[in-house]
Amino acid sequence: MNVHLTTLGCPKNQVDSELMLGMLTEAGFPLAERAEDAECVIVNTCAFIDRAREESVNTILELAQLKQSGSCRALIVTGCLTQRYGADIMAEMPEIDGILGTSELSRIVDLVRQAANRHDWATGAPPGYLYDATTPRLLTGRAPYAYVKIAEGCDMGCTFCAIPQFRGKHRSRPLGDIVTEVEKLAQRGVQEAILVSQDTLAYGTDLRGNGDIRGCPGSGRCISTRPTSTIVCSRSGRAPASCRTSTCRSSTATTEFFDRCGGTSRRKG
Repeated sequence: MNVHLTTLGCPKNQVDSELMLGMLTEAGFPLAERAEDAECVIVNTCAFIDRAREESVNTILELAQLKQSGSCRALIVTGCLTQRYGADIMAEMPEIDGILGTSELSRIVDLVRQAANRHDWATGAPPGYLYDATTPRLLTGRAPYAYVKIAEGCDMGCTFCAIPQFRGKHRSRPLGDIVTEVEKLAQRGVQEAILVSQDTLAYGTDLRGNGDIRGCPGSGRCISTRPTSTIVCSRSGRAPASCRTSTCRSSTATTEFFDRCGGTSRRKG
């Protein structure tokens, strides 16, 4: 059964998609570039805000039509939408053959194998999944950069955002594991690693001994002056030419962070 995966949402979702594609490729599933040519279509959804949820539902319904007009025999929905709404998605959308949340990405291979039997792989597992540098990953972009997810979840609890509900509390990956992944990406020709998470500046605050990197000194051969990326690159002898960070919350930044990034402190008021 050949597989096509459509990704919606942010770069963090793109990383999840690339991990699932890596697992499927390692398991021997051929990939289809177009959804129209795939026997199994996977949609990795977003549920960040109302508009994202609407786009996810519309995309699911659009791809479900391929069961009539294309080669599709199974439609699987993964990601934030299914993690948040679980079995309700299966009950309300009979076009779907299987669902998988954000907590059990490693089960995607088994789900594809059983998708034709409309197997509802429960998404009730609490958010806790963190991939590591040994997880297979298939890069989907043709650009010279790749995203590296350094943490999962968020502790902010913003009223407009439901991410803590389906991604869980903030959890940082070990720094050494991030460095290993960046080195592997460089060996594959990646020229720039973009470090992402829901709140990049919160990295390390939950790891004993790993420290709060917001105030770490800038050093190493990294183009970016931001402390997060500088530390990763300075600890690696085979890092890409550039590392930089993304999704930094100003509310998490300290005055020292702004000073180190260019001498401009956060304004009051």
